[in-house]
Amino acid sequence: MAPSAHRDDIDWLRAVAVLSVCFFHWHVSPFRGGYVGVDVFFVVSGFLITRIIQSEVRQGTFSFAQFYERRVRRLLPALYVMIALVVLASFFLLMPIERRDLFKSVIATVTFTSNIFFWRQSGYFEASADEKLLLHTWSLSVEEQFYLVLPVIIWFLARLQARRLSQAPLVPLALGALTLASFAAGYRLVETEQVTSAFFLSPPRAWEFLLGSLVSLKGVPTLRNIHLQRMGRIVGLALILTAVFGYRNATPFPGINALLPCLGAAIYLWSGISGPAVLRWRWSPVHVANFFGRISYSLYLWHWPLIIYARFLKPSLSLNAYDVAMVAASAVFLSYLSYRFVEQPVRRQTLIRGTGPAFRFAAVTTAVFILAGVAGIFAPQGVTDKDDALLQSYMNYDYHDLYEVDRCFRPGSNAPIDEDCLRILPNRGNILMWGDSAAAQYVHGLRATLDANNTNIILTWIGTCFATLDSPAHDTSRCAAMSRAIDNWIQHARPDLVIIGGFWSSYVAKQGFDGMTDSLLRTAAALKARGIPLLIIGPSVTYRGRLPMMLLRARSRNIVLTENDIVESSVFVLDRKMKEKFSSRDG
Repeated sequence: MAPSAHRDDIDWLRAVAVLSVCFFHWHVSPFRGGYVGVDVFFVVSGFLITRIIQSEVRQGTFSFAQFYERRVRRLLPALYVMIALVVLASFFLLMPIERRDLFKSVIATVTFTSNIFFWRQSGYFEASADEKLLLHTWSLSVEEQFYLVLPVIIWFLARLQARRLSQAPLVPLALGALTLASFAAGYRLVETEQVTSAFFLSPPRAWEFLLGSLVSLKGVPTLRNIHLQRMGRIVGLALILTAVFGYRNATPFPGINALLPCLGAAIYLWSGISGPAVLRWRWSPVHVANFFGRISYSLYLWHWPLIIYARFLKPSLSLNAYDVAMVAASAVFLSYLSYRFVEQPVRRQTLIRGTGPAFRFAAVTTAVFILAGVAGIFAPQGVTDKDDALLQSYMNYDYHDLYEVDRCFRPGSNAPIDEDCLRILPNRGNILMWGDSAAAQYVHGLRATLDANNTNIILTWIGTCFATLDSPAHDTSRCAAMSRAIDNWIQHARPDLVIIGGFWSSYVAKQGFDGMTDSLLRTAAALKARGIPLLIIGPSVTYRGRLPMMLLRARSRNIVLTENDIVESSVFVLDRKMKEKFSSRDG
């Protein structure tokens, strides 16, 4: 099959990938692992790009200028239209300080560094992902960074091969070695709990593109039998859908778990190399898949900002089924318009004809967005209203002292806790506050309320770690090690009371309710055996978004909020279940 020939089955795969991502972000419950659609896109991208590059290199027609012109035409027009309209809407839907954050992400997006930008914003206390309108562009930045490197590698190795400087198959060997190195790096980052680095950065993600590249290389055996081709596609789709429907937010990712959807995509692509897909009748479901596959890029661009703006329009920040259906319909409609009137005319050169104009378009529009972003960040906002001033004070508030960050409370570190934090004071009631940030939040209030002459509040532990002495309950070596350290400290220091708090819903998601509470009961029994009482603080009140944002946005629109609008009701259900579980337990 010629490299330039269009494969309908790849459109079907794109449809599976983009709809999985959309349904995941739209909170359609069966698609809890739909985020793997991005990984499928990476494999498809590596396959197609490598196939084109190696074909043109063999024919002696490869040109870096033409390659990057195609990338400009493919990526920039639809992306820039989306950014422009999102920014325009921000003047009606965002407060000034939120809009400044958007302008920062615009600059990162048009310079294809948004993966690094959002990686740096992925700290323990940073804003929720549901407030970042251009967060989804991280994957485009990873892709573009890959495109800067891959053509140079293939071209260089192919030139060496052509000059017979080596008899070894340099391209497969080099790409294979890079694949293994990239996968090893990503695996190591996940295993050492540097998940955000493994997720956002290009080097640990490159193996997904390279897996597609390896499948596309000339000389890879192919399936000739149409029944085997169909079986290969079925197996590939089964692997992808197993991840889509089987993974959860709590699933460690990417790392080893990214293998399932990526191998599925690679097998699917490999199964269709030998021949075209079979034609179907006019109203076959695969024609619907073709439609979504062809608009997949624009649909990916639009699905995310639309759902965020839709949430911003609701006082409760939550959408019902009708709202989600309207967002989905709007996303498909805008994506079709983008595909039909932006993507296609530019790629076919009915708009922006020639290589020079394409690069000038890229340079000028990128410069305009950068200048507009800088102006949006630094230009005087003329903020005189109380709402934005209050919001700025909230956004600029330094919480580090309140939480004793990097001293008694470590969001994500193996560093030892400061000895002063674990100091027992004589002639006082020594109380250990143990848990994650949901426990640390109470310390300031307790110290302000209790008599400092009679009590000593000791704070310790780190973020995302379950406060339990039950070792099997820990899902990471870091949390298990810290649990052992606290266990040893309790045995020697013997505090008068241990208070445990935590973001319980996250531990229920990982271990189940019974698993979490049974572990706490075993911890209570272990402490009781040492004569130390235990107090468990139930789940804290949880809001649907950042509370100051919700309150001030509602006030600016003269909306009266109710408790049901802002509070997550599920937290009260969990609180009642925990109270019932523990109420009859001695100690």
